[in-house]
Amino acid sequence: MSFVFALLVVVAPPAAKTSAPGQQGPIDYRCDGMQIFSKPNRVECKGNVVVRRRDVLLCCDYFEGIADDQWQWQKFICKNDVRAQRPDELVESDEAVFELGSSSLLLTGRPRLQRGQSLLAGSRIVVDVNTNEAHIENPRGRIEQADTKLDKKPLAPQVDEKQLPATCPVPRIMPAREPAPRKP
Repeated sequence: MSFVFALLVVVAPPAAKTSAPGQQGPIDYRCDGMQIFSKPNRVECKGNVVVRRRDVLLCCDYFEGIADDQWQWQKFICKNDVRAQRPDELVESDEAVFELGSSSLLLTGRPRLQRGQSLLAGSRIVVDVNTNEAHIENPRGRIEQADTKLDKKPLAPQVDEKQLPATCPVPRIMPAREPAPRKP
């Protein structure tokens, strides 16, 4: 499903300048339920969303793709327990929104980025997908010297390459958030 591709581009290494669009490889996905809507054109995946493209694995509880009248994708939204992994990087947040027109990914709700032994956080993280540069509002974190023996070694495989798991295997950067108390 091409609607998932744009969100994965953010956590994937930049494509070589010689590669043509669409040569990013197949996308495997699973979720507990999917609905496709018209007027406005959109698709929703709910429950245990797991997506893989090459070495990138993405998980969340709710995924929505929004398209124009010709089914050209405009925006992708991933909500609730958003986690992504590639060999040397983990990303997590409560919500991720990718706008195709600006090629920017907005991470909100405890956004965190872990590269090697370094951890970056802020109130909002905006990533330019074309350059892989990030703007962090209210930044905080820890930057550690890379240990080449650790940082160049990929993380342990999280899924069997022939199938996707029923639930997210991507490790958390921070502990899961407690549910908000219900109002009486």
